[in-house]
Amino acid sequence: GGGGGGGGNVAARELRRRTAAIGKENNRLQALLASFMGKYFPQLDADEGEALPHAGGAEPRRASKGPKGKGSKRKAPAGGIAQYFGEVGAAPRSMLTLQEILEDLMNLCVSRPHDPYITLGPRHWAPYTELLLRAGIAIPHATRPDQIKLVDFHL
Repeated sequence: GGGGGGGGNVAARELRRRTAAIGKENNRLQALLASFMGKYFPQLDADEGEALPHAGGAEPRRASKGPKGKGSKRKAPAGGIAQYFGEVGAAPRSMLTLQEILEDLMNLCVSRPHDPYITLGPRHWAPYTELLLRAGIAIPHATRPDQIKLVDFHL
């Protein structure tokens, strides 16, 4: 005989159950994020200044008709990123969208909770990064200023 064989299986099952629940909640939150981002932060075409269909599947915004029937360019909606940064121009298509940055940050909180930082690179558009920092959504690493993570939210 030996002792203590079955206790480890119960703990492992509970850990797998909790991990699956966290993953499911993360997916639900990302779906809500996609809806919000499609409404308030549409992806903008760098050349045209027009809103494009957002990666989150929201309906694309269409250019409104001017008084003479010509299509006028539509800028980001009022209360969007322009409210914080003024006219900064649209992010080039090679840049990550704000939604993609947030999804990366959220996924790292789940997959690497011990080190949830992303390293900022040339594909991270500075106004989006600055928005996350100024709004208190993300914080910089204490010793590596090129890395950020989501703020720990305790509801």
